[in-house]
Amino acid sequence: YATTAMVELQKDYEERLQAERTEWEQEKGSPVLSGAYLETLEAYVDSGLLEGNMKRNRQLELEELLDYKIQNDEKTEEEELSLYHRRFDNSLSLEEYTVSAACAEYVLKKWPQMEDGYLMNIRLGVQCRERTRIEEMIKLIEKRQIYLSPNARKTVEFWKDDNDRQNRQTENKKQKRRIIKVVCLIVAVMITSAGMYLGFGIFRQVEGFSKEKLTSDESSVLRTTDG
Repeated sequence: YATTAMVELQKDYEERLQAERTEWEQEKGSPVLSGAYLETLEAYVDSGLLEGNMKRNRQLELEELLDYKIQNDEKTEEEELSLYHRRFDNSLSLEEYTVSAACAEYVLKKWPQMEDGYLMNIRLGVQCRERTRIEEMIKLIEKRQIYLSPNARKTVEFWKDDNDRQNRQTENKKQKRRIIKVVCLIVAVMITSAGMYLGFGIFRQVEGFSKEKLTSDESSVLRTTDG
């Protein structure tokens, strides 16, 4: 029964999307038609009914539609910001990070006093493992004194603490390397000094032996001469 219900639901989505896309393509200037198509497409992508290439193809279709609406629709700033958020989320899921970065930078530049662009960049930095991007955003938030919502503040504080831990670990590693270098230098000096001292001792022993030998030889020569 559950499988049958999922198949029916998927069929319903497919038929609705086909009809809404056809209507939109016949009248692309209508934000109402593109909005209805967008709403259905997003709901289908998020429904959990799609997997693998089927889901990716629908996400690419969603990227195409979001890009069109951003470029062509007349919209309020609130609607524009919403479209950039949706395109950013979709591109992250697709791992299209060039698109994600473009969205994040645009939002940051256009709304520098809002938290959105900073949080987008932090999310992108986390997903791409770009610690430099995260650190840069945290510094900008502090420098510009950006107001953060409670959830955003938790996110920023988490990554700030993480950066502090990383910096401390890095400094500790540097300190350890400096200590190791100093210890190695001291050991090298000690070894060199010990070698010089040992060499000098051997030299004195050889010198003493040579003098003793010379004295002994001279005594022998004298005794021979006297004889």
